[in-house]
Amino acid sequence: MCSIRRVYDKYFDFIVKAKWFIIVFWLIILGLGAGFGFQFLSAVSINVSPPKGTPGYNAKNAFEDLFPNRANPQSYIFYFECNGCDNIRESENNVTYYRANRLIEAASNWKGGFVI
Repeated sequence: MCSIRRVYDKYFDFIVKAKWFIIVFWLIILGLGAGFGFQFLSAVSINVSPPKGTPGYNAKNAFEDLFPNRANPQSYIFYFECNGCDNIRESENNVTYYRANRLIEAASNWKGGFVI
């Protein structure tokens, strides 16, 4: 008999013998996770503000100044910059062009989305 098979046999014999311990253990972990998980979720925030002095901070302020009715925590900004964009369509590898277009189209279809 192969030694690997013996290891598997012993492992599965242990699992069969300890199945109720394993089930109870995971139910306790699930209960603790649910209890502490909700406490954790109430203590954290999904809103992330960029630190002062960073380009993200400046962009956020500029966006809020230009579009005050669109500036909210649910806003998403997609910034795409390309060097030599004049010939991006004619380039041999125009995957970037198509991916950027697909992203822009998707962004304009988001709930309340718009493209500048």
